[in-house]
Amino acid sequence: MTPRVSVIVPTVARPELLAASVASALGQTVKDIEVLVVNDGGDLARDGTPAGEPRVQHLWQTNQGAAAARNFGAARARGEWLAFLDDDDLWLPGKLERQLALAQHAPDAGMIHTDFLVLENDRTRLGDRVLPRERIPSGWVGRELFLENFVLTSSVLMRRDLFARLGGFDTGLRRIEDYELWLRAARQAPIGFVPEALTVYRAHVGQKSNNEMEKHLLLPVIFERFVRHHPEVWQAYGAAAVRRRLNRLRWRAGYANWLAGSYGTARVQFLMAWRWQPRNLRPLLYALACGGGPQAVQLGQTLKRALSRAG
Repeated sequence: MTPRVSVIVPTVARPELLAASVASALGQTVKDIEVLVVNDGGDLARDGTPAGEPRVQHLWQTNQGAAAARNFGAARARGEWLAFLDDDDLWLPGKLERQLALAQHAPDAGMIHTDFLVLENDRTRLGDRVLPRERIPSGWVGRELFLENFVLTSSVLMRRDLFARLGGFDTGLRRIEDYELWLRAARQAPIGFVPEALTVYRAHVGQKSNNEMEKHLLLPVIFERFVRHHPEVWQAYGAAAVRRRLNRLRWRAGYANWLAGSYGTARVQFLMAWRWQPRNLRPLLYALACGGGPQAVQLGQTLKRALSRAG
């Protein structure tokens, strides 16, 4: 029998975490599923998943990253829907059931995601969101998603035919390949949201700090490329909003490097931010300060504090 949902789980050398993730997939109230565990260059014999479970397939590829692993699994999936589950995340039992129920009421939806919990230090809490969860939209959400990412990868259920049309995840990206795919998906189909915390994101100590700088530098590159490839967004999303988003991404990259003392990189990012909004002089002033080195930056901070007190 052809499964309705194909669950794709990329993994590398985390058997204890993987076993729990796969168990949460097999424990869904929706039983018509297959689970494709894609071992990205690790030891297939020690992946920790149950032996003899007919709904679990074990796949292996040379180490190429999560994007390639997900694509590898998707190419071998048989389900109408693809569900993505990271090897350290979990699902509550009714997750797929609630998503498929929404799909019945919104048959044009190409992708459906859920709210999420965070598991950290053995405690579970509601996940933090920049965009308030009560304001997360459903439908044609391309503009809103362009302005802020509100989709967690392990919560996503996507139609397999939409994934194929999009060409899957960009294997040239080692980070943020998920957000980049959601941006493209939002141009092709409506996206639905189940406002229940049915996905559990496992937070690891040091995870954020280790990845933050790389993400700051990569995000503006991805967005600028997306705008080049989809010039219609200037009109669809509004030129002012697009410029503001690109300006802020470059500003954040510049400011993160400025705080880290990487003044050369910061200067480049600040100048690129200013290019997107020339009337906003703040990035230009910071770029000039970076050109003068740490002493100029300290002088700029002193001047900023003085101006704030004067105002």
